[in-house]
Amino acid sequence: MRVPIIFIFFITASTASTASSDELDFYSKVSNFSTQLIYQLDTAENKDVFISPYTIWYILMIIASETRGDTREQMVRALSLDSGESDYMIYFRNINSTVLLNGDNRTYRTIFANYLYYDVNLQVRLDCVERLEDLGVFTKRCNFKEPSFMTTPLEQFSALTKNDFVDSLIIMSNAIYFQAYWKHSFYMKMSYKNGTREVMFHAKGSFRSSDFDSLKASVTELTYLGDIYSMLLIRPHSRYNVRQVSSKLKDVSFLNILNKLEVHGLTETEVILPAASANSHVILNEPLKKLGFSDIFNRYSSNFFNWTEDVMYISDITQGVELQYTALGTTVIATIPSKKRFIKRDMTMRIVPLKDPFISVIMERSTGTILFAAVHFDTYQIVNVRRRRPANRPGPLAMWHFDSLSTNANA
Repeated sequence: MRVPIIFIFFITASTASTASSDELDFYSKVSNFSTQLIYQLDTAENKDVFISPYTIWYILMIIASETRGDTREQMVRALSLDSGESDYMIYFRNINSTVLLNGDNRTYRTIFANYLYYDVNLQVRLDCVERLEDLGVFTKRCNFKEPSFMTTPLEQFSALTKNDFVDSLIIMSNAIYFQAYWKHSFYMKMSYKNGTREVMFHAKGSFRSSDFDSLKASVTELTYLGDIYSMLLIRPHSRYNVRQVSSKLKDVSFLNILNKLEVHGLTETEVILPAASANSHVILNEPLKKLGFSDIFNRYSSNFFNWTEDVMYISDITQGVELQYTALGTTVIATIPSKKRFIKRDMTMRIVPLKDPFISVIMERSTGTILFAAVHFDTYQIVNVRRRRPANRPGPLAMWHFDSLSTNANA
């Protein structure tokens, strides 16, 4: 019997730690995967693309830990890991506590969790389930004809529906929630054109900003409160486009970029950020195959016998990302697979092409780990703005909060 697997994945992180040189080398592999994946994304049609490369990498690491034979060797090479079981699994177990930290609702907040569902009619190896649970994956054995979902406070994140269980025997789901507030205040500038209110956010002050001739782009760092996370705005130089810049990004270290910005020092400048409240759906099969992950999608060559005696392969890996910039900060939610729209909008949105497309990267600063990346070709503006908004509905530029959401995944 051939069993297709749908991968989706969720963990809460807490305190910071100081990374050793070996750990930083491991984190550099995460960033290298991220920049390579960004380059492989299809930007030929000039459409916005948002991804969370960290959560995609995390899934692949878990898959690699439970594969055998040529499939395992292929994944280890593609992830730039050692061929044998080595210290990288120790670093992997600890990475969330380093790069996913929690401040409070006034600074920054992250939630990340992973789920595994498997059907009662599938003979999954119990030692495999135990190893996944040891990695922090929530597991549940259930009847896929009458599926029941996890009952943790993170359940509202789940992108799963009952239809996902119809033709599957194993489902892994993953999602991440990130919210952070700008360290430098932005103010809003509006203009009206053809019934559309165009909104741009402006900030004047001292920022780390520099030209990178090697990238053919300028890079400006926007830090969030707490100085743990920041966003890099990467704007191509004149006569260069985002595709050309992304091809150069895949060969650089983001820690080196941060170091150069630190050496260059602060520059008085004005930063302009387009209003964004948008979602993106990305099918990752082909980009991952180009990076060397092919066996896991092949029903004839995949080796998941650590999981079950049945022949299994991955049918699809898709990711949906909801992104919102406001004058206050940033909210991002990413789920695998791509399902729900989480960020609420109460007015009709209109897509307006940007004059100067750019790349943005949200990262953990001490390790250079890329949590989210976006290629921006458009801005999303509100039409019919003179229509009165009901008093009981939230404003279109308000941050979306999980005020009642516990950060304890085991609560």
